[in-house]
Amino acid sequence: MSPPKIIGEISIADHCVHRLKPPPEGVNFQPPLTLWEARINAGLSRARLAARTQVAEETVWRIETGRRRTRRSTLLRAAEAMALPQHTLDRWVAATGPALAPESTWADRLDRRRAHRARRKES
Repeated sequence: MSPPKIIGEISIADHCVHRLKPPPEGVNFQPPLTLWEARINAGLSRARLAARTQVAEETVWRIETGRRRTRRSTLLRAAEAMALPQHTLDRWVAATGPALAPESTWADRLDRRRAHRARRKES
């Protein structure tokens, strides 16, 4: 999936993927529009992002390619893993619209399980 082309401006993902020289004077970088762009900008592999967000690598791939619906909580964990500002998360949620999956009724249980795994990893 390639990032959107913006006339007169260049996204950071374009710069990273195509290994362009520094942008010419007056060309502004745009914030990441997609999870894929954000991951590339952060210099993370799918496996590394998956580990940081505590989901399977295939899940990251499916979200990036639009083959899987995602929840706001998953997008939040991904944004936090890449240290993205809140407005980026808000834009992702708005762009997803009705395709955003509802939060799991088991969300609390999943959060406790993730915390338990993290504590086990630390010790």
